[in-house]
Amino acid sequence: MFAILLLFAVGAGVLWKLSDNSTFETTFYRVTSEKIGENIRAVVLSDLHNNVFGQDNERLC
Repeated sequence: MFAILLLFAVGAGVLWKLSDNSTFETTFYRVTSEKIGENIRAVVLSDLHNNVFGQDNERLC
């Protein structure tokens, strides 16, 4: 019984790690307003702590 519970716990941990925040998700929003006179683009990067992106954690640009 203990071995089954241990196997389940390890499997759940592996699935959690695979679904961790190690990829980028891109979402586009189009907002229109008469108060904005020209096109602008904003980028928000969040929750990047404890992750490695690219070889040797190269610059994100």
